[in-house]
Amino acid sequence: IVQIVGVHKCDVPYSVGRFSVDKELKIEWDRVIVHCKISSISDTIPSQKEFDNWMTSIENKHSGSTIPSIYFLKSKALAIRNALDLEENDQQINVPSTSEKNKNVNIF
Repeated sequence: IVQIVGVHKCDVPYSVGRFSVDKELKIEWDRVIVHCKISSISDTIPSQKEFDNWMTSIENKHSGSTIPSIYFLKSKALAIRNALDLEENDQQINVPSTSEKNKNVNIF
């Protein structure tokens, strides 16, 4: 089961399949990062080898055959980035110029 927990833009792209020890998958396409929480149907923690194999299959296939939602997210990466750009522009227009302007740059 993959649950989307947040989406935001990144300045420096990093490789697909980078993940942290708490099983949070960060997928980057077209300078958009999608944060996903990973859990199995039985809610058991996969072994490191299982997890690495799963990540490798995502990297190699880049398709909906591994996880359907990943293919969908990849196809929507540009739209997500554009939406975030618009949101960022709106904030800049509505927020007066202060030293706090650059706080909370990432949008979740």
